[in-house]
Amino acid sequence: MRIKSCILIRINSWEHLERSAIEFIQKNVALYQFRDGIPLATAAAAANFTRGELATALRKNPNIVNVILAGYDKETGPSLFFIDYIASFHKLNRAPFGYGSLFCTLNDA
Repeated sequence: MRIKSCILIRINSWEHLERSAIEFIQKNVALYQFRDGIPLATAAAAANFTRGELATALRKNPNIVNVILAGYDKETGPSLFFIDYIASFHKLNRAPFGYGSLFCTLNDA
């Protein structure tokens, strides 16, 4: 699902959590820009914001939510970020996702 014109997000969780988590992130990115006047223009900024929101949610109501966020920035080019269910944040070149990711590693070509 698209957050902004150059940022895409995919969430892997239980079905009822996927849609609500995506909408939560979309609306809070827009609210952050409206409230602070600073747009989250880069994929890295949106990924850091998402990680912070997941870390806060983890302390209140823990759920298993894995996130892949991809984006394109004019200065840095394409980027891919993975945020796991405990809100750890990694920048990757490639990432497996979903049930099939249990059977492969990031070192596989």
